Amino acid sequence: MKAEKKGPLEGIKVLDLSAVFPGPLAAMHLGDLGAKVIKVEHPKIGDWGRKLGPAFKPKSGHGQRVMDSGMFYMCNRNKHSITVNIMKKEGRKIIHQLLPAVDIIIESNKPGILHKLGLDYETLKHNYPQLIYCHISMFGYKGPYSTKMGHDGNCLAYSGLLNLNLNNKGKPVLPGYQIADTGGSYIGLSSILAALYYREKHKTGQFIDVSLLDCSFSFQSIPLGFYQSGEQQIGGKTALSGNLPNYNIYRCKDNKYIIFAPLEKQNFKTFLELVNKVKWFDIIEKNNKRGIKLLAKLFLSKNRNEWEDIIQHPLLCLSPVNTFEEALNDKHLTTRDMIIKMEDEHLGDIIMIGAPFRLSESPCTYRERPPEKGEHTKEYLKQLGYSYEEISQLKAKRIV
Repeated sequence: MKAEKKGPLEGIKVLDLSAVFPGPLAAMHLGDLGAKVIKVEHPKIGDWGRKLGPAFKPKSGHGQRVMDSGMFYMCNRNKHSITVNIMKKEGRKIIHQLLPAVDIIIESNKPGILHKLGLDYETLKHNYPQLIYCHISMFGYKGPYSTKMGHDGNCLAYSGLLNLNLNNKGKPVLPGYQIADTGGSYIGLSSILAALYYREKHKTGQFIDVSLLDCSFSFQSIPLGFYQSGEQQIGGKTALSGNLPNYNIYRCKDNKYIIFAPLEKQNFKTFLELVNKVKWFDIIEKNNKRGIKLLAKLFLSKNRNEWEDIIQHPLLCLSPVNTFEEALNDKHLTTRDMIIKMEDEHLGDIIMIGAPFRLSESPCTYRERPPEKGEHTKEYLKQLGYSYEEISQLKAKRIV
């Protein structure tokens, strides 16, 4: 897709040394906002997120491409990819040749790895004082857990969030989506934008330490408030985890689900008036369990589409529990351009989730499909002054 405007970060250059999901997603959104993002991958391994999960299949008549996973595709648009082996001196030389024009580095290596290579912030800041350097990891750059391996679930466990998500037998249940990873991406992104603003005023860069555990723990603000008010938040027994009749999920006659969430008393009364059950209000106020049974029987009396008029009422806080396919066709999300298509010469049109940033004067744009591994290596090496022969030698030595 081509667009004249490139967003508020046009002119900003990002070196994306991260892999898999949180770092790449943050870097992608910087690209959506107009930054030029150069993704640096290992010549052989690449970003191993390319191989996590099922791969896209080429569509007939669209040529050939090494197929990447759908997960990789969803967090790497608006980037160029170069392959550089930073473990070798000649590879690090290439990175240093790129750095004078770089504003932001994003990396997700184990703490200390890049220090050994001289590519850590403390080393680089002396030559590049305006550099903004964002490290994203499970447990952060410093702290007792900083060198531990971990994944999304580990962060949810340490933070206490997992203990609030219990099944009916009291066992913690892993959610089917990445809370720590996705949240960490946005913490990284917002921190980078704040650092850019600070740099505008003070002409200096800084180090950003993003911990996915910190991010997970930050979701505990409301439970902490209850806790300090004397009410322990117990998984499966909190007010907003299905114990209120007016904040609950109900099954309809066709086995589809609906969420009913009018926490405000007046809105709850409005609903009861519309379904001719005003007399239920006092009963439900006194007995939540009975209220849940009454409402469960009511919603079960009709198919979900028969509740559509009430669902559309602006005050009742009723929503269908959409399947993923239904969400992709939701008229509101579609109207707000949260579901977009990117043209790929090898794959055809690919559906992607749009950027959730709405700026009236400098909107996000989707300019580049996710790159193939090392797709732009020659282009950037030529810009740095390397000859075709030198590039061939670097490839032969597996530097690029």
